[in-house]
Amino acid sequence: MMARSRSSTPAHDESAPRRAPRGPRRTSALGDKSRASLLPLALESASGRSFHVTPGDGGVVLGANPGCAIVLDDEYCSSRHAMISARAGGWWIEDLDSTNGLFVNGVRVRAAEIRNLDSLVLGRTSLTARVGGGVWPGGSLDGDGGLIHRGQAMDELVARLKRIARGDTPVLLLGESGTGKELLARLVHHASERARGPFVALNCAAFPAELAASTLFGHKKGAFTGALADHKGAFAEADGGSLFLDEVADLRSDHQSMLLRALETGSFRPLGAPNDEHASVRIIAATHRRIDQPGEHFRFDLYQRIAGFIAVVPPLRNRREDIQPIAESLLKRKGRSWKDLTPEARRTLEQYPFPGNVRELIRVIERAVLLSGGGPIRAEDLGIEPSAVLPAAPAQPPSPGRVAVDAQTIQRALDACQGNITHAARSLGVGRSTLLRRMDRLGLRRRR
Repeated sequence: MMARSRSSTPAHDESAPRRAPRGPRRTSALGDKSRASLLPLALESASGRSFHVTPGDGGVVLGANPGCAIVLDDEYCSSRHAMISARAGGWWIEDLDSTNGLFVNGVRVRAAEIRNLDSLVLGRTSLTARVGGGVWPGGSLDGDGGLIHRGQAMDELVARLKRIARGDTPVLLLGESGTGKELLARLVHHASERARGPFVALNCAAFPAELAASTLFGHKKGAFTGALADHKGAFAEADGGSLFLDEVADLRSDHQSMLLRALETGSFRPLGAPNDEHASVRIIAATHRRIDQPGEHFRFDLYQRIAGFIAVVPPLRNRREDIQPIAESLLKRKGRSWKDLTPEARRTLEQYPFPGNVRELIRVIERAVLLSGGGPIRAEDLGIEPSAVLPAAPAQPPSPGRVAVDAQTIQRALDACQGNITHAARSLGVGRSTLLRRMDRLGLRRRR
């Protein structure tokens, strides 16, 4: 291990993380009641890797030693660098006498409580904490793993995914960026028989192409320049659980071939390894791009392998009834409420199409809370151009089976299902005849 210089501790800052209470470094486990109410924790690296901690894991050690629960491939990390544990109803991280220290939100700490979106730095490894395992607004209204929804479209989608989760069928989530596809992937995992196993999330667009094979399948020490230690890939980490491949369409063609072989045989070979290794993994994939056409950039045989069940995630503009409950949850985290919005601000949120979906709604709320300065949140605080706000739709009485989706969403569902109207209707949560009527009204052609 290289010699490492000890970093200096920044001066006191009012934004410094919460300090651990005095007492023994190793605290007793939480009681059953406290443990059950504690949300899971996800740690996301800049390369797109995710590490997951659940209340039942006990003390989780992070470090460079291969025996650690979370192994950090970083020569500036100590062998046993830090430990995460559940205590006092929350998640805490504690420095284990590391050489280069533990930093939370830029401040060197001995121990600190982990809050949602905190930045953790160990050696030269930067991790973003997501309490709730990546929950969008930081809480759960409905027991669906933090996915907040009220409308029929999402209700039916969630119900179908819970049913399909009981088997081991691969799931492909199609939808625009920012719609919550990773949350739905986590929901499938936690509703399955693999829920006790790991959930490993990998953003295929976030790591360099030259590291794709190592990221997916791992490598042995000395396999290439910079491979200073053995490294477990995503497949090995997900053994017995689920592997979520976000933006799977961004994989290069040669890496698609490697992935296809691993899915077909259940085996893979880490870089520099003499023999294959095996892993039992359920694949949940997601993309916002079209990958179902033979001859396109994505292998059609791989598409058929990962598209055991296709779910089309509707954009936020097609489920406007979810805007208020999501905004309410975001505002609550900031100590504000929906009532703090002026009537004009509420109308703006409800009528804005949100091309960035839930991710954009989060940014809008965070900016508005800051600009309001503790006073009423006005429409101008939202930062939304008035010209971008759609006119209010005329009121319509609710009708059973009404398809509240636009032509683009229906076309995406049809494309994903290769023109099969029955399958497309199922993915949208409506009956076949209802979808046909909607297609006729929108002037969408049926494939012959």
